[in-house]
Amino acid sequence: MSPQDLRNKIDQILHTPNACSPEEFIEAATLYANLTNNLNRRLTLCHRWIDQGLRCEAIHMASLEPDILDNLSAIDLGEALEDWTLLCEANNAPIAQRVNWEQASFLNEAWDMEERLSSQLRNLRTAILDKASIADRIGILRTLLDIDPNNLAWDTMTRELEHLRVLELEDELETASERKDLKKLKALEAEIHSADWREPPPMDLLSGSVAQRRKAKKHRTQRQYNKLAKALHAAMYEGDPIEATKLRTSWDQVQEVARIS
Repeated sequence: MSPQDLRNKIDQILHTPNACSPEEFIEAATLYANLTNNLNRRLTLCHRWIDQGLRCEAIHMASLEPDILDNLSAIDLGEALEDWTLLCEANNAPIAQRVNWEQASFLNEAWDMEERLSSQLRNLRTAILDKASIADRIGILRTLLDIDPNNLAWDTMTRELEHLRVLELEDELETASERKDLKKLKALEAEIHSADWREPPPMDLLSGSVAQRRKAKKHRTQRQYNKLAKALHAAMYEGDPIEATKLRTSWDQVQEVARIS
């Protein structure tokens, strides 16, 4: 007998108690008590796993036949539960436990959380299989942490990858500094000083990223000055005051950008 058929049988008995034999009543009461007790037992186990951070395991347990949430919905007698309990007591039939709806709500929340995480979990699996960069994997894990901040697994994985990313950043910073790649240095500085780190990067990396970006900025500014100086000298030598004025304006603009950056 399916849970829904059992529920229908109980509704029929409650509506017309004399419509079934004593044996049929005892059978229905026994089935209902056993099913309720089994669902409560599994609910308790799922709740324990959720508390331990084993949400996937809890959901797997809940989805095994008979599916916990589906069957709880099917056998919920609502306000009729009290009448059914009194009827069972009067006929010395097994009395079902009350469903632990609080634990059921926690399980339902776990299902909702898993659905919210599903797309990012797919992204993480794809990133791992495709051997995506450490930075990309960290980005996915940080998104998972935004959705599920209490999951220790995401936190641990993120911290481990961040440690590896720090080593990469040290090398990338050195390479960008040697090439005087200001655009890259700005991007590295922004990443290093981001508030998203689970643990802040080392102080020497924090200060080094600023120093190297300023050094590259100074180098670029000097090159701009040198170029403008040559052009300004040529304009003045050729007696071109209009061009000289334009170049002087450009000089002032470079100077202002250098001052505020």
